[in-house]
Amino acid sequence: MEPGRCAVPLAKELRLHGRGGQGTVKASEIIVHSAVRQGLYANSIPYFGFERRGAPVSAFVRISGEPIRPKTQVYHPNCVVVLDETLMNAVDVFEGMPGGSVLVLNTKREPSLLPVKAGVTSVAAVDATGISLDVLGRAVPNTVMLGAFCRATGWVVVSDVAERAAQAFGPSNAKAVMRGYDAVRTFSPRSGGSAAARPSEDGDTASIDEWPETGPHEAPVGTELYVLETGEWRSHRPVWQAEACNGCGVCVVSCPVGAVSFNAGVPPRSRRGVAVDLTYCKGCGICVTECPRDAFSLVEEGVRA
Repeated sequence: MEPGRCAVPLAKELRLHGRGGQGTVKASEIIVHSAVRQGLYANSIPYFGFERRGAPVSAFVRISGEPIRPKTQVYHPNCVVVLDETLMNAVDVFEGMPGGSVLVLNTKREPSLLPVKAGVTSVAAVDATGISLDVLGRAVPNTVMLGAFCRATGWVVVSDVAERAAQAFGPSNAKAVMRGYDAVRTFSPRSGGSAAARPSEDGDTASIDEWPETGPHEAPVGTELYVLETGEWRSHRPVWQAEACNGCGVCVVSCPVGAVSFNAGVPPRSRRGVAVDLTYCKGCGICVTECPRDAFSLVEEGVRA
């Protein structure tokens, strides 16, 4: 699709998946503003829970040449944009996608190696986190993903999106949009095939006659209905340096999720004195900020300390 043209012959529906702090909801609003500016009708609906930074967030967008009546979530998106690849381990991002759908994913991997479900006919991949770190100096991939979305779908004009991003976040974000647009790598599973492709399950929902018979269940006090491993939320992880630590314990009492602790029976300043539970550490960086001895540093995920 040419940068100065858009193509929305019929109503289109989009679902965005991201994490708190990545600008998912704001990205959906920028798409809507750009579509309206082009003479189209559009609306966006955010969806998020009580958790904050790092928690899964969704946003839903409809774009049409006619007035839009539905004000609900999008259940059968023509395009899904995933701002954080780790969400694919926690959320079914393919849910409800019909045939001919487009997947736009923030990843370093080649699109031909990504696992997709039947119905996805185009996969667009871009290292939005890497580009945002390079252009913006922080891991906020939303504007980069906006550029990738424009390239993959052609639903809105990328120059309008870049202008709106600059107004909302600053001039450097216009550059981030264009970098995302230019850096997209695409793959068509239908034409090229993929060893990683897997078919979707037959049927979206079961009929009432097929529902299994279930009775009441008891959940033990203090448990959750599912295990929430918040370590999947982070883009950076803390690294502890034993030689700088004086064992004051500020990191232990400052961690909001209790992921930093002293190892029992081990001297605090020894090589195993402080432990970080990476299963639940969100990578918020509070331990780095609060440590009076600078014994912690943040390292990008996937990079060896």
